[in-house]
Amino acid sequence: MLMLVILNPDEIGVKNLITKSQTLHFIQSDRIKKVKVMSKNYGIKTTRSGTSCLRPSLSFILCTLFLLIAYSLQLNATVRYVSKTGSSMPPYTSWETAADSIQKCINICVFGDTIYVANGVYEEQVVMISGLSLIGAGMDSCVIYLSATGIPAVQIADTCFLEGFKILLPNTMNTWGIEVIGFDSFITLNNVVNASLGLYLSDVYAEVYKNTFQNIKTRGIWILNSNSIIRQNHIYIDPNSQASSPTGIRIEAFSDTYTSLIDSNYLVNVYYTGIDKFLGTTPTIKNNVIIMKYGTGIDIDDGGTTTIANNIILNSGYIGINGFSPSYILLYNNYIMGKPGSDGIKVWSNSVVRIM
Repeated sequence: MLMLVILNPDEIGVKNLITKSQTLHFIQSDRIKKVKVMSKNYGIKTTRSGTSCLRPSLSFILCTLFLLIAYSLQLNATVRYVSKTGSSMPPYTSWETAADSIQKCINICVFGDTIYVANGVYEEQVVMISGLSLIGAGMDSCVIYLSATGIPAVQIADTCFLEGFKILLPNTMNTWGIEVIGFDSFITLNNVVNASLGLYLSDVYAEVYKNTFQNIKTRGIWILNSNSIIRQNHIYIDPNSQASSPTGIRIEAFSDTYTSLIDSNYLVNVYYTGIDKFLGTTPTIKNNVIIMKYGTGIDIDDGGTTTIANNIILNSGYIGINGFSPSYILLYNNYIMGKPGSDGIKVWSNSVVRIM
């Protein structure tokens, strides 16, 4: 056996090879200044007194612990099932014993579990736990329906994956599709229908990719204090909405340090603002197609520098790109076609604009 006595495990930095067959025992001591080898040398450089100068780094230890924890979670992960035709027998580990409720299945899950959901209508609010993958059979036929207002139909925690659902809400105001309350989640191939607010991210990070938001009343996606990536989503504003300012995507933050990416989204029937960058934040807005009914294509308020590149804005009834005072804008290769009497690019006083 190889025994190592270490002064401070935070300063460990293994630089030489030790065979896997050797057992290492790490003992912290405030008095011992060096690593003492109590057995024959297995690749560790030692001094004549039998002491070693090698000190593994904190990053090495943390990385090793992370990999061990991740591997342990994978070993304990379980695949579970939800279906309207199963027997609803815990732990729901086959289609035959599948739960009849998504939330009922989530309630016995742990970090790392995956749930597959069959076609059907599930009338419930879904609150995900951290580390959960929730996969529906398809965004047209696997339906989460929430009749209540003022709460999200689906709430997403840390490190989650959500795919393949139609999230259906009553065709009224104060309805809410998805709320993200955790970091590092991925949301893809879902269809949110009839929401007043399609998706809300506040003080978190997520990637929102290839989702559809239909018949939206107020805002398709609202990003607050977030470095999230919003890519290739389709947002359709309700042409009969009674909201005062229907907006496709709204970005805002209390600090310029947030750098969200709004990339390759398709916004249709917007009649107030397509993409609204409010206070704070330093976003990149690129490759989006914004088809207006009226209003402003991209609206920029003060805060950090906003990069606007390769966007297409059609039928703007007021302004294609509007920079309020003071605003800092970089413009690259945008195409704007407005209605008669509308402005292409309008920048107010005390603004700094660079057009490339």
